[in-house]
Amino acid sequence: MSITKTDALIILDQFDEENEPAHLIVKNKHHAKQIKLSGKMIEAQFSIDDCFIVFSSDGVVFEDGLNIYLLNEDLSVKDHVLLANIYTNAILQNLSIVDANTLSFSFFNKDEKWILEILQRGQLMPFLNATPVKSMVSFFKRKWTRLSQT
Repeated sequence: MSITKTDALIILDQFDEENEPAHLIVKNKHHAKQIKLSGKMIEAQFSIDDCFIVFSSDGVVFEDGLNIYLLNEDLSVKDHVLLANIYTNAILQNLSIVDANTLSFSFFNKDEKWILEILQRGQLMPFLNATPVKSMVSFFKRKWTRLSQT
């Protein structure tokens, strides 16, 4: 298990309609499969084993939310977390690979530090959707990521 930067995912189309949340149609360069992701742009993408880690946002200088996806190679969603705090401006900064299965970044404040750990085995975790982190997968589905603030 090792995280590396990648450019394997490409945006095919963007949708930003007035009454709909912004979303992207994304494709793996090496496969025909496509997926719809929340946001207007891909901020960063990484690969880890046979999965992709994708950070997407609304594409404005001060984003209100950051979507973090863990996608299988066939682009099915393995895990999805939304990092957002209403009426709070934020920007993704200081994104770096910490070790084989961990990324760190700041979002709401450049001096804060968020840790995203990719788990080797999915776990059933109680996730209370405490602001500003919200799990976007079912409560009964295994979690493959752990997001924490240090």
